[in-house]
Amino acid sequence: SQALTRDDALEITVSEISKYTGATQCRIVLYDPQAEKGSVVAETMPTSGAQASFNMAGDFVYDYLDTQRQPLLLSETEAEIPAEVLSHYVTQFGADSALLVPLASQQDLIGFLALDGAGKRPFTTNNIIFAQTVIDHLTTQIENLKLLDEALTRAQNDELQTLNTELEQRVQARTGELQTAHDKLKRNHLKTIKVFSNLLELRGGQFAGHGRRVADMARNI
Repeated sequence: SQALTRDDALEITVSEISKYTGATQCRIVLYDPQAEKGSVVAETMPTSGAQASFNMAGDFVYDYLDTQRQPLLLSETEAEIPAEVLSHYVTQFGADSALLVPLASQQDLIGFLALDGAGKRPFTTNNIIFAQTVIDHLTTQIENLKLLDEALTRAQNDELQTLNTELEQRVQARTGELQTAHDKLKRNHLKTIKVFSNLLELRGGQFAGHGRRVADMARNI
């Protein structure tokens, strides 16, 4: 059977939570620490805010979810919520209110679930408990998949390193064989030259010493 991917887990999560809570829209935002922004990675229906990004540093929502690790209701009835936060997290998605549930590992806030609703307080306590329970399980799944990916990457790197080492050893061995063959060929070549030189020496006359000189020149070459 095909393994469950992170995207599969995200899609299943938004679908099931949306069905149980009756949310008009359900989406998951994951943060990218390097970019210091979050983006929508799964939602039940495409919206005009699907391409929105959510800052980490200095952001009201991020700071609240990171420090409190509790769901946050964004609604006009909540006086402490800044107007720009309602605009960015709620109204641009066409909602009256939104419940944000943190996705948090033991160390880091990795994202949040957003449940859009019609009305000012559309979700019951049971809705919130259900959403938080599912999101906690999803966070564990994401962490496990991340660990699995890292383990597979390490295994692939180790295998590649082993192959590189074996290849280097083979190249060195082959280079040694070629050097040995070259040295042998050179010795045989010199022996051949000496044989011809000696044959010429036997002829005497004007060729006397010529063969030796040729052999010396060949050796120097």
